[in-house]
Amino acid sequence: MARVTFNRLTRKKATTRKKRTSTLTAAKYRPRTAAANRSLIKSNAYAIRAVKRMLPPPIYTDYQYSFVQEAVLTAVPDGGYQSISSNQLMSPAFWSPVLRQDTNVIDSSQTKVLRMQANMRYSLGESSTVQITTFVVSIRPDAVNRQINDTLVEGQDYIYSKGAPGGSDLGIVPRLNSAVFKVLYTRNVTLMSNGFLQPKADFQGTILTSNAKTTMAKGQINMKLNFRIRQPVQGLQWKNMQQNQFGP
Repeated sequence: MARVTFNRLTRKKATTRKKRTSTLTAAKYRPRTAAANRSLIKSNAYAIRAVKRMLPPPIYTDYQYSFVQEAVLTAVPDGGYQSISSNQLMSPAFWSPVLRQDTNVIDSSQTKVLRMQANMRYSLGESSTVQITTFVVSIRPDAVNRQINDTLVEGQDYIYSKGAPGGSDLGIVPRLNSAVFKVLYTRNVTLMSNGFLQPKADFQGTILTSNAKTTMAKGQINMKLNFRIRQPVQGLQWKNMQQNQFGP
């Protein structure tokens, strides 16, 4: 250790100091006390902050994916009609770059998906009454080999919570098999051409049969994902990935 002469009258400070002990050495030889642990945590935090400052700033980009789900009605034994349709949200190959765009991000083999916003619009179309249930789901690890498509089996993949026999079909809600699906979001929407249990409106001799509140609906889902995706095929970009390349 260097020797330093210090004179109190001249107020001269030392020009050399004792070499600071590394965090690894301090963690090995310091006593196991709360004060020593706090000091080590503080040293590690400073080191991590210094490393983060050396990293390049993140590049944020946006993508858009639009699709339409049309009902293809099939008759059911209990009366009425039903339609089941699905779409794969985690298909980067179909995402179109919008707003904040950067080609360097697309050319990369990996990226981090921070969040996803799903905007939904429901329309009655030509039907008089319709009930729509929207699910956003992921597949359970035990059912990762299942091929989820529009041919779900009632009684195995889903059921309907119906009322008493002979009662009204209004209020029927489907439920998914919790052993196969992990439900992240659910919404039930009922649309009809006339107000439920309300008289028709007569305006100057014209019967108003519908309004925007009963024939259209909308909603939005905000999902925080925060996971990284990486292209498993060498030489390809993450943007070319399909949903079947992801885990459950």
